[in-house]
Amino acid sequence: MKFCKKCGQQIEDNVLFCPYCGTPQQAAPQPQQAAPQPQQVAPQPQQAAPQPQQAAPQPQFGQMPPQQPQPPKKPLDKKILFIIAGVAAALLIIVIGLIFALSGRRGASSYKGAVEKLFSALEAGNGKKLVSIMMPSELEKSADKELNDGELEYLGYDSMAEFIEDQYKNELEDSVKFKDVEITDKEKLSKDEVEEIEEMCDDELGCDIDVKEAYSLEIDYLYKEKGDEDWQDDYMEITAYKVGGRWYLFPW
Repeated sequence: MKFCKKCGQQIEDNVLFCPYCGTPQQAAPQPQQAAPQPQQVAPQPQQAAPQPQQAAPQPQFGQMPPQQPQPPKKPLDKKILFIIAGVAAALLIIVIGLIFALSGRRGASSYKGAVEKLFSALEAGNGKKLVSIMMPSELEKSADKELNDGELEYLGYDSMAEFIEDQYKNELEDSVKFKDVEITDKEKLSKDEVEEIEEMCDDELGCDIDVKEAYSLEIDYLYKEKGDEDWQDDYMEITAYKVGGRWYLFPW
């Protein structure tokens, strides 16, 4: 209980106005609650500050950088070295064999290549190469047989190589030079004309060949014999024919 501060009447503690005189009264003070105590946090162990990494010493001008030690290399087994050397030698032999085989093949992969080989053989004076560019091996063998004891025996030659060398004896002189060889005219032979070539090979040379296609070529060229200063122009007409994927030349 408390007393009104104006009229002095006894009033309840929690009234805001005196019921007798209406004077505002102050509420009784409330017990203060204790302020919350701050919680103590256990101190965390401090981590040591990272130490700065020391930079590798830089070589001064004119000094070589330090060499890192290298692990010792194991020597190769002698057996492995012999195997490697053997494989390398075998590959070399194969490559050399292919080069000689391809360079010695008859005919050419194209009729233009056959023309180049023809004049190369003429300039080198090589009759065997000339024969190899003119006919497949089976045709040459059949022709040799006919020249020896067949229908062509009357010609008086022992082999087709001898016959061709005699026909081109002037051009086969090693003193003759050629240049500016050019195919100036090309005409594809008809099916009937191709069959005529096959029949001639069969009837006169005794060889059955399958001619895939053929062209009649006109070739212009310049030549000069030894001792001459000026080049002379000339031409030849020749037939290019394809047998077994290779091209050959012959004046049919």
